Amino acid sequence: MLAAQNSTATKIYSVNHWEALPPLVLFASSPLIFRALEKNASLTLAEAQALNPQSVNSFDRPACFYDPGNFANSTKSGELVLTISVVSPLILLLDKKISRDWADLLALLLVTHGVDNALYYTSSLAVRAPRPLTYNPEVPIEEKVGEGKTNSFFSGHTAWTSTSTFFVAKVYTDYHHIRGIKRLLIYSAAAVPPTLEGYYRVHAGRHFASDAIIGGIVGAACGIIIPELHRIKTKDSRVSIKPFFLYGANGMSVSYNIK
Repeated sequence: MLAAQNSTATKIYSVNHWEALPPLVLFASSPLIFRALEKNASLTLAEAQALNPQSVNSFDRPACFYDPGNFANSTKSGELVLTISVVSPLILLLDKKISRDWADLLALLLVTHGVDNALYYTSSLAVRAPRPLTYNPEVPIEEKVGEGKTNSFFSGHTAWTSTSTFFVAKVYTDYHHIRGIKRLLIYSAAAVPPTLEGYYRVHAGRHFASDAIIGGIVGAACGIIIPELHRIKTKDSRVSIKPFFLYGANGMSVSYNIK
């Protein structure tokens, strides 16, 4: 009985495993969803011919002129970063303090990625934004026309990468109660893979820099906020609230003990 109480007391997150069901359905439907998104993001010949790089804001405009000869290598490098990042939560299983709650964390990871994917699908469907390659004068016109050419906003690859790495950082720092500069350093490390992913996606002609930045922010927000919403809140022993009675007056006093 004591062991069971201690196990419960050390839990960091409260997770209902049924929450993972909608994300599982969403992931199972991904091939159909992606097909619909690609079809929705079609670009006609007339639309492609009308695109002018000078109409793109100065911050994003450089992506319209990257060498198409490097697109394939950048795409390949980006896929590698994405794959490593998506499986990166497995590293948490090496930590005995964390691995005992693997079922809860798996469900939480599915929910976190489910929210991220839902946001990506929604934005990709709602926002019609031509990819940088469609503005590139060095890209043949036939490669600018067809499906999957106007779903530049936002970068799903960068968001998925960021969701995974920030999820790892959030869970690890929560379980080990890491705060301050150490937490900042861990979060900074979590930002490296999505930064690389964003760089490769931009240089592959698939997204503008702003698309990659927003994707990274969305992913980081999901990786941090979703676990935080499931975190078991504990009473802060540094805060004390006491009643007081003084010269006929009464009320409450709040004190905070700095440790």
